[in-house]
Amino acid sequence: MAYGEQVSFTTLYTTAPFYLGMSYQGGIVFYINNTGQHGLIASTIDAGTAPWGCYGINIPGTSQAIGAGENNTQLILNGCTEAGIAALICDELTLNGYSDWYLPSWNELAQIYSKKNLIGCFADDFYWSSTECNTGMPENGAFAKFLPNGAVDCIDKFSIIHVRAIRSF
Repeated sequence: MAYGEQVSFTTLYTTAPFYLGMSYQGGIVFYINNTGQHGLIASTIDAGTAPWGCYGINIPGTSQAIGAGENNTQLILNGCTEAGIAALICDELTLNGYSDWYLPSWNELAQIYSKKNLIGCFADDFYWSSTECNTGMPENGAFAKFLPNGAVDCIDKFSIIHVRAIRSF
């Protein structure tokens, strides 16, 4: 009996068990980091509409980076005690058995926009990020994205717009 050359391989599943658009841990995977083991999940529904809050209050240290949304949300909550604001809605959200949701950073929201067809159920409107604007008077505005076409704007924090919570895995 003769055997061929021994070949080893790794299947896609063992190296990358997650994929974009996958239903996982209460939402839809929309970002996977370069390890293939960690990423971000968007809720499948909006958490409502709300103001960003804290108009006239500077929230120092908010970042645009992927991975910053959770810290940004905590910075907002530590610096602002207004009820019903976007960060608080996300922080208090319990959805599909998970209660560790937060407001996405600017770059996390940009990733949501790029995968919006995988996630679904978006309004044709603006969505808040957890990142304050760094131009003009940062205490008065935060970045938001218009989901139909991806336009970005620095919107007054008192504006009532859509909130979509995310969580990490």
